[in-house]
Amino acid sequence: MTKRSAKQIQSSWMQQLIGFGAVLSSTLTSGFAGVYFEKILKTGPTSVWIRNIQLGNLNIFMYHLTGIF
Repeated sequence: MTKRSAKQIQSSWMQQLIGFGAVLSSTLTSGFAGVYFEKILKTGPTSVWIRNIQLGNLNIFMYHLTGIF
């Protein structure tokens, strides 16, 4: 059995916390997008195609904002 230093344990714990935060934020934003899209579809005269384009433009903006592209 190998002994791990306190620094290695803390690093492992931080990686798990960051991973959990990433999964949680992904889940919340995905859920929000689904609920928002359903609300928009049911409350407006705009077609589904236009709403898809609007939602896509919002996603492109967010990706550029976070620096993924």
